[in-house]
Amino acid sequence: MKKEAMDSLNVVLFAPDTVRRDHLSCYGYHRETTPNLDELAKRGVILRGHIANSGWTLPQYMTMHTGLYPLTHGMTLLKGNPPLSPKIMTIAEVLKEQGYATVGFTSSNGYLHPELGYGRGFDKYLWKLGYNQAAERIVDNAIDWINKFGRRKKFFLFIHINDTHEPFNPPKPFDSMWGDEYIDKYDGEITHVDYHFGRLVEGIERLGMEENTLIVYTSDHGTEFWEHGFLEKKVNLYNEVLHIPLVMYCPSLLPERKIMDGLVATVDLFPTILDILNIPLKTVIQGRSFLPYILGELQSSPRKVVFSHTEHNSRVGNVTKPSFEHFSVYTERYKFIRAKILLPFTEEFFEIVEEGGGNWVTRFRALARRVGIDPKDIKQGTVFRELYDLEADPSEQRNIIEEERKIAEELERMLDRWIREARQLGSKLRTVSQKPIMIGHTKRLIDRNKMGGVRPQCPIPILVNAGGGGYVDRRGRRWFKDQEYIPGKWGYTTETYTDVLSTSDEIEGTLDPYLYQSQRFGQSFSYVFHIPNGRYKVTLHFAEIIMNIGGIEFFDVYLQGKLILRSYNIFNDAGGRNIAVRKSFVCEVTENQLTIQFIGLTEPQQEAAKVSA
Repeated sequence: MKKEAMDSLNVVLFAPDTVRRDHLSCYGYHRETTPNLDELAKRGVILRGHIANSGWTLPQYMTMHTGLYPLTHGMTLLKGNPPLSPKIMTIAEVLKEQGYATVGFTSSNGYLHPELGYGRGFDKYLWKLGYNQAAERIVDNAIDWINKFGRRKKFFLFIHINDTHEPFNPPKPFDSMWGDEYIDKYDGEITHVDYHFGRLVEGIERLGMEENTLIVYTSDHGTEFWEHGFLEKKVNLYNEVLHIPLVMYCPSLLPERKIMDGLVATVDLFPTILDILNIPLKTVIQGRSFLPYILGELQSSPRKVVFSHTEHNSRVGNVTKPSFEHFSVYTERYKFIRAKILLPFTEEFFEIVEEGGGNWVTRFRALARRVGIDPKDIKQGTVFRELYDLEADPSEQRNIIEEERKIAEELERMLDRWIREARQLGSKLRTVSQKPIMIGHTKRLIDRNKMGGVRPQCPIPILVNAGGGGYVDRRGRRWFKDQEYIPGKWGYTTETYTDVLSTSDEIEGTLDPYLYQSQRFGQSFSYVFHIPNGRYKVTLHFAEIIMNIGGIEFFDVYLQGKLILRSYNIFNDAGGRNIAVRKSFVCEVTENQLTIQFIGLTEPQQEAAKVSA
């Protein structure tokens, strides 16, 4: 197919949050989660080798909009990032210069803030359309805008939807479409967003714009479902986080029913879109167009290696330096991963990561075991290295770094060279005088109610030390002594048997070990709370204080009658004994009662269910 100028081509960049490609039916998933995307993919191009350049939202979307790596554009931290340098152009700015109308609709979860530069170049940028369950509102806005203004001039439309980001709480009928397990709710969110994606495509077709519109479906990152012992993302750079979808449809230019397996990266999307539009590059980028590969002008992808990078600081306190850095080098055959602790691995570090969320201490202790480091030896400067053969081990379960030391060393040299070059370019592009802006997730915690998120309805939180006595933690919060259920108040209840276990052993990964040194256990028991109606965040605290091995005691946990943890084993999740684990969920209270059920699964009937706080 001959490439030609597309002077009047519209562009729709549809990029929902947290979508891993192996949960999309057009990528071979066993459930038909994305019928509308499937139909578009049949008429377009599916890229099965698309890799994210970061493991979380903020750096990924900036890379998507600038064609620069996170280390270069500098948008890498939870808070304290300077605004995007004026020396860097976004795709919206480039297209606006070319006469495009530019509009963005996002449920930005506090990250895609215009003051950071995400709104640059947009004639209209609505970024407060809801934190979660905003897909319908966003697509309504987009369709309305296209109906009113889409025929007046060529346009660039960016849509970011956060519904597929945890907490997974799809509306009816998607909430029960695939089941009641945690992963089923995620699939329900994907199908829910796909429904609204179908509405958007139908709206474009109804206006007769299909032939002259480029539609791109992608995401920022995936998420974890226990493949490496954890839920969610932001820390690890395994394939369940980096493997994201990329489907492109443009009937007047791109081929139909084409499946591409070569490596491409998020950083390549910016130059590829400009190449499709026949717009010359007049700004510095690090990505490269893969349009010649799609059109068959190249037999293989021009990209042979993908570099990815994640670093974090805490979302609380005054720490603006990253707590750790994480890199990966992804080739067609091998993947090298390197993580490094950047702050002293002390109580202060524990407090930063515990307050900031993510169970990072637990993750790094588990990672240490996986790479052969004693968790007690972790300190500032500790480096974790992994190497995987993606042909023999695509799920990255067997670290072969000791067997293939030369390959690992070569990939690490490539990584260090890339880091130097990316940082050098970043220092040239970023303005020294730019001051950090304290927005993003920090602002989201403050404004969450305005954005449709969780705001507890109780005047104070209810904190219960399950199986233990009253306690005041390091933050000065009062934890109640455990008690049997009192009608109209709160407490535990059981129809079988429940008792208390305790230990004096040291608990890792927490500043408040006392909360984890006791636990309520039983075959089946519940905690009932009488509270005002509203939306609540429920955090459960666990630690395995008895078993020395995993895979023995399993239990289910139900919140308001919905399964939130299935066949849960504390030891397996924590990565060992006496390690603190926290799990957070969101629920609705409609009849002034919140119920949490713990049901043991171990046979013969044993008291396998347990909780610490």
